[in-house]
Amino acid sequence: MSITVVRPVHFRSRAHGRRVASTSPSPLARLPATRVPRISRLMALAIVLDRRLRAGEFESISEMARHFCVSQPRATQLLNLTLLTPDIIESLLFLSGSVSEQAALTEKALRGSAAIAAWDLQRRALTSILKG
Repeated sequence: MSITVVRPVHFRSRAHGRRVASTSPSPLARLPATRVPRISRLMALAIVLDRRLRAGEFESISEMARHFCVSQPRATQLLNLTLLTPDIIESLLFLSGSVSEQAALTEKALRGSAAIAAWDLQRRALTSILKG
């Protein structure tokens, strides 16, 4: 007579690529699986790249682009997102609107707003993007 026990097994990585089996899920598995909007991730990336560039980690945008394996124009597009008003940046980082609102806020749509120097005009442009 044989007995079969069915129980979920979770694998965790340890040092030097070793994997350890456990019957309890990892603490991260208990977190809610919410998806961060793409524009929020791009805005956070733009802020990090801008800080690293200003800190002197890279001589130029071109060097930074080569380091991260993107083209220089793409790196410039990302860095231009930091030219948005602080309140727009904050709302993009903590975006919690409806799915249709999140879909309207694409990076391409925001590039035009970032090119506007006057902050009040940037806010109006963002409002028009959200209205459709």
